[in-house]
Amino acid sequence: MSIVLDDDWLTVHHGDARAVLPTLEAASVDAVVTSPPYWRQRAYLAPDDPLKPLELGSEETFDEWVANLAAVCHELQRVLKQPLRLIEVASRVGYQPKEIRNHGLTVTILLGAKER
Repeated sequence: MSIVLDDDWLTVHHGDARAVLPTLEAASVDAVVTSPPYWRQRAYLAPDDPLKPLELGSEETFDEWVANLAAVCHELQRVLKQPLRLIEVASRVGYQPKEIRNHGLTVTILLGAKER
């Protein structure tokens, strides 16, 4: 995890969201725009990397992948200021917005035709 930009107006963190988010104070983030790892479409880590079992997107089932993303979203809910602002892009083509509403957090996930 690292801070790649920090000034009076903006701080940009780089790292695994599951490691970065717990370090942030509650209601300290204005907005999040993210493109989460694609499920079973891209390998971000080498097969022999010791962190490979933790890699988001390598889950055995789509439901496991969604559950892991939901866990990250739950932590995002804690750190985001009101009103909560989060956009996740889960595909690059054929956007069809799908909203997940849970505990006051609305996540708009843009799903392509293959994921629907």
